[in-house]
Amino acid sequence: AEGNYTVKATVAQTANYNAASATADFAISTKAPQTVTAGNLTVKYGDTDKAVSASTNGDGTISYSVKSGSEYVEVNSSTGALTIKKVGTATITVTASETDSYAAASKDITVTVAPLAVTAPTADTTVFTYNGQNQDYGVTETANYTVSNGLQKNAGNYTVTVALKDKDNTVWVDSSDTADKTFGFEIKKATITITAKDKSAYVNDTAPTLGEGDYTVSGL
Repeated sequence: AEGNYTVKATVAQTANYNAASATADFAISTKAPQTVTAGNLTVKYGDTDKAVSASTNGDGTISYSVKSGSEYVEVNSSTGALTIKKVGTATITVTASETDSYAAASKDITVTVAPLAVTAPTADTTVFTYNGQNQDYGVTETANYTVSNGLQKNAGNYTVTVALKDKDNTVWVDSSDTADKTFGFEIKKATITITAKDKSAYVNDTAPTLGEGDYTVSGL
């Protein structure tokens, strides 16, 4: 430890020599340096279990603080646990405190918050036909994206749009961008079938007429 010290050397008496001793003063005025070991870290938006890991070759207490980029992350000063706030880059300072034997030391590391990659939905391959009821294209809204124009009733061609809710902090897995996904949604026209009952007539007879009870209609 740092301080002033005295060393005494003694030689015991022998048959030919008297005992003797001497002292010497010395001081330790410079504490041993500490080296902080910590590496840069990349996390994803939405992560909840990430932390900065650090160590020292001395006996100082490790602490953590945000040097810059507090809008992107927060750090627990004693555990290094991170709170992810949004996509961006922050600088974390890791400090080993001064002790009786070691000088204080610190190291800056970079924490990069990458966007959360969201898996896009797949196209609905259902063949839709008009049935007089609302029909739903088979893509459902999630916590990460919205679905619009997916509920239709009448026959026709429609465009279903899937959009990320947070385009600042999320991207699509398949394209690494934030562009909206679109899907074609077709409801085909229904087929109406009219079936007439058989009628018969003789030559020169008046042609038979068809009344409401003489035919059936299906498909409506």
